Amino acid sequence: IRGSKEDGVWVSNIDPTRPPKEVFICESPIDALSYHQLCPPAQPHERMYISLAGTPSHTQPLTVQRLVSRLRPERIVLGNDNDPMGIYYNTLWLAQLNPARTPVGVGPVGRVMASERKCTVLFDGLPTGTPQTEAYIRYWQQGVAILNKGYEANEQRAKLEVVGVGPSAITQLRLDLPKQRPFLIRLEKMMADFRGLTQVVGIKRPMEKDWNDQLKQSQQ
Repeated sequence: IRGSKEDGVWVSNIDPTRPPKEVFICESPIDALSYHQLCPPAQPHERMYISLAGTPSHTQPLTVQRLVSRLRPERIVLGNDNDPMGIYYNTLWLAQLNPARTPVGVGPVGRVMASERKCTVLFDGLPTGTPQTEAYIRYWQQGVAILNKGYEANEQRAKLEVVGVGPSAITQLRLDLPKQRPFLIRLEKMMADFRGLTQVVGIKRPMEKDWNDQLKQSQQ
């Protein structure tokens, strides 16, 4: 990759006469090739691979969404690295990806951001006072308790802020949590449940740091 990635992504070859049943999203092309060797699809071209070559740019997710909307795969698999950043990427996709086969009633699209030590999830534009918005607030209030389970009050913990005033206002949910593996793994599962994606989006985590390392380990 030379220069800015802008909206470009790396994709594997597909059969133009037969859309893939599965789309696999990972961090690097070498990981896609490694996963293909470790877990080959049942039929050629049954799976398409997408790599963003590291941290997604602002516009790369739009390219991925266009591909998913056009190809309408039966399943999407997130295969990012087995480290906090890889788990963060999984959550990012779970928050904003809209699979073409998404069940009815999927939760709203959110934004996931990360700094060196903190991860933040934002849901904007929720109409204040509606039963659906109130249900979303209750879900994440319960979620904070799950995220903080096992952590004392004097330790770094997750917290939820709800901003919205008046019946005609717009509510924003802001969830902040430490950028640490236990918190991120719990958030990953909660986001999939919240958005109703558990049947169409799966997560494959390598036993090593990434799929290329796992392939090397398997060949020793």
